[in-house]
Amino acid sequence: MIKSKDLITTIYSAEAPEVVVKSLPAQTLYYCIKDQGLESSVELIMLATLEQTRTFLDLDLWNKDKVSEENFFSWLLLDDDEGGLSILQKILKVIDLKVLSLILSAYVTVETNEEPTDAPPAPGFYTPDQGHTWILISHEDPDKFFALGRILALLFETSPEVFYQVLSIPTVSTPSALEEDSYQDKLKRLAAEGIPDLEFASEVISPKKIDKFKEPKSELKASAGLLVNFKDDDREELALILNALVVHFNLPFYEIEQIKIGEEFIVGCINIALEKASSSNSIRELFQEGLYYVLELRRKALKLKDPDDSIMIAILDELRKLPPLMPCFIRKDGTIIKEGENLVTGSKAIQHSSELVVLENFLGATSSTWGSGRKA
Repeated sequence: MIKSKDLITTIYSAEAPEVVVKSLPAQTLYYCIKDQGLESSVELIMLATLEQTRTFLDLDLWNKDKVSEENFFSWLLLDDDEGGLSILQKILKVIDLKVLSLILSAYVTVETNEEPTDAPPAPGFYTPDQGHTWILISHEDPDKFFALGRILALLFETSPEVFYQVLSIPTVSTPSALEEDSYQDKLKRLAAEGIPDLEFASEVISPKKIDKFKEPKSELKASAGLLVNFKDDDREELALILNALVVHFNLPFYEIEQIKIGEEFIVGCINIALEKASSSNSIRELFQEGLYYVLELRRKALKLKDPDDSIMIAILDELRKLPPLMPCFIRKDGTIIKEGENLVTGSKAIQHSSELVVLENFLGATSSTWGSGRKA
């Protein structure tokens, strides 16, 4: 689903890369940027439209319903290839001014005077407008200090009116209200990009049990332990399910490794449904049917008390996540993989009904040894 390297190669091998970029969904480009790295993607960002860039920020600046300061500063510290401010000017055109004001209010002190003065209120203050406004930036990180000073200077140079507006917003709204308003605005913009709201996402991520096992009639097939191959027409539906998964389980869009595991999780659920002989031809129904079995396993894991065994603790920790995962140290046959004396680290999506059986056996062994105690 996400094949960023191939897409980037296609873009830069085209006669007119900007035409290819403008034809692509903003979210697709965003995943290319995250895969390639923000600092390595300046040229790609410069090729993007303002609307695409606004979506990049909407996806990247939020961790659930909170602004991610680290990601915010990562964007503000970008330089274009010539060391100029072209990319920062582009960001300034599309960034939510409430988000900018929210961050500035945490690190910038502003003193205003009706009559200009030559004397700063205290050491460290500077004035951009000959003494009417005095500004003090207080950030211990020198790079972030620089980023704040640069964006303020650029903002004043671009539009003094907007500059004063941004500085005055915190005087009429609390930080929490600013963040909530910005968050709601972001949700509306993303909805226009095809990312479902929470209600619709919950409807998509709704498990359904296969009531009857029939002779498989689905055009999609899972055979010889291989994952199903999708048709091109399925991509849009798969993208919708992935976005619904991210929204429903409250995952950050910018955590690219989590997004990739989410993709694998979706394919795994579809594969499990096919392996269990679902007759559905609907990608969404297949996903929901496979999801039922994975969430049933999670429900059982939540009921168990935490054992003393480190292997079982790791298994339960992964199964209790949303979406539920399995540790990388478990092979498909249930044997354990070690590197020296240590278990192999990491987690992966459950993608086969045989893996459900293996995990079920682990839970059964734990249940007989430790009993149950957690509530679902």
